Amino acid sequence: MRAIEPALIGDYFGGFFTPSDSTGDIHKFTRGLAAACERNGVRFIFEAEIYDVSSGSEGALVRWCEGLVKNEARFQNAIVCAGGSRRIAAMLGERVNIYPVKGYSITVSLSDHASQKAAPRVSLLDEAAKIVTSRLGEDRFRVTGTAEFDGENRDIRWVRIRPLVQWVEQWFPRVSTDQVVPWPACVP
Repeated sequence: MRAIEPALIGDYFGGFFTPSDSTGDIHKFTRGLAAACERNGVRFIFEAEIYDVSSGSEGALVRWCEGLVKNEARFQNAIVCAGGSRRIAAMLGERVNIYPVKGYSITVSLSDHASQKAAPRVSLLDEAAKIVTSRLGEDRFRVTGTAEFDGENRDIRWVRIRPLVQWVEQWFPRVSTDQVVPWPACVP
């Protein structure tokens, strides 16, 4: 294990290594995917609240607010894949068995040479702690763990973040946790 990932310290009984496994920055990926879609005619509307959806022979009519400004547009086809999928589908008379899950992650800034050297480069899964990690370039280490059913609430609960920081401090004590960015990931 240490030959594959020299940053590991402590006692281990064994592990699995999947050479074909890879990791990436989901934020960069989704932004790049959105840009590619826009180049092909897709229109994205962010930071909007859908307040009405209906469908008929003329397609789907979607009404939304961007701040105080109300908008509407008709589409030939629509795919419901939003954080509020249950609510939006209900407006169409549909019931989808989807409920948002909020996962918690931290991004540890590897701002000094010692932290960069001490952080693992191979993605890790700590099955007992239910934590997974990814190295994102030279200067970022992503640690993801706990999840909860909390509706569309994106508030960060420090009781969920602290165990992730403590995990890094326990298993990678030479990685500085002075600069940690917490974030919730809500998945519909």
